[in-house]
Amino acid sequence: MLATSSLKITLVTETFPPEINGVSLTLEKLHNYLNLSGHHPSVIRPRRFSEPRKPELVQGFPIPMYPKLRFGIGSPLRLYQTIKSKMPDIIHLATEGPLGLACLGIAKSLRIPVVSSFHTNFDLYANDYKMGFLSSGISHYLRWFHNQTEATFAPSNACLERLQALGYKNTKIWTRGVDTSLFNPIQKDLNFKSKIGLTETDILLLYVGRLAPEKNIGALLETFKKARSTLSRQGKNLFLALVGTGPLVEQSDLEKTNGIILPGELRGNHLAQWYASSDIFVFPSTSETFGNVILEAQASGLPVLCLNSQAIKERITNHHDGILAANIEEFERLLIDLTADKSKRDYLGKNAFITAKSQKWDDIFNRLYLEYCKVIESTKTNFPNQAA
Repeated sequence: MLATSSLKITLVTETFPPEINGVSLTLEKLHNYLNLSGHHPSVIRPRRFSEPRKPELVQGFPIPMYPKLRFGIGSPLRLYQTIKSKMPDIIHLATEGPLGLACLGIAKSLRIPVVSSFHTNFDLYANDYKMGFLSSGISHYLRWFHNQTEATFAPSNACLERLQALGYKNTKIWTRGVDTSLFNPIQKDLNFKSKIGLTETDILLLYVGRLAPEKNIGALLETFKKARSTLSRQGKNLFLALVGTGPLVEQSDLEKTNGIILPGELRGNHLAQWYASSDIFVFPSTSETFGNVILEAQASGLPVLCLNSQAIKERITNHHDGILAANIEEFERLLIDLTADKSKRDYLGKNAFITAKSQKWDDIFNRLYLEYCKVIESTKTNFPNQAA
């Protein structure tokens, strides 16, 4: 691990484990890396109900339509005192909500270098919740917020180019990795299907992620129903496991839909077994900034079938380590073809594992550390308190 100079780094986020999403899990890995590399990370975030009160933990409030996720609101004076007492070398803002906004202002007032990372296309999601009239305002706010920082890290080239086109400044790449010691083909359980009530000849599709409109779950469900009907006439059984939670679980009759399996939220070895023991990973979302779960599926040796989009196609070499469908109609056709072709599934899975093995977290975090150092160095002349 690279740690030529120890840094005090404060991460500011409104989501963190045990919450399960791409942002929280990425930040947990970053925090662990910084600790193991001899740095001094701290996290300012909403307090969980079961936690004791601490200066770096603020009050959390449920996000509308996402009650399991919260935004943070803390006393400006207490936040100021908390950050001033730590006087970090750099502050990394991972979310743009009230907590991130408050800490942005405090960083400026204390002349502490501050960077941000862009994770979610909130401006695009407004339409999925019938609030398209908010899209422009959200877009303007996000651009303003990130342009107040010394650098904005995007997870993919597609995201980077979109942000640049929208007027974001000082954009840089901070890509994602995968833990291949956890997600790998060795996790395959030969008795897995029987344990969940299926036979070995049944085809098990897997989706992992939020069960929400912005993930295009509605299109996936319709495609699954059509493919299941087609395969049923051929004497084959098709099942779809939706791993995760979200508003669609409460708002629909998913549990009553034939062939649907709802394992809930999963982590660790349990999740890794679902990846490695399924037959095909299906991912219909076209609004991703990266697609962490695709990389986890590939590392597990699982063939992936995705709808094509700018960010997703960076993860996949078509028909080599995954398959990209141009539209939902082609998605259905390719899905049916793939269920009938085990040799193709094995070929895609083998190549997917090879692709994923090269995406090592340590290498990615080392590059991020170097970017932190560049920002700190470039701001020393403007922020005298940062000069050693």
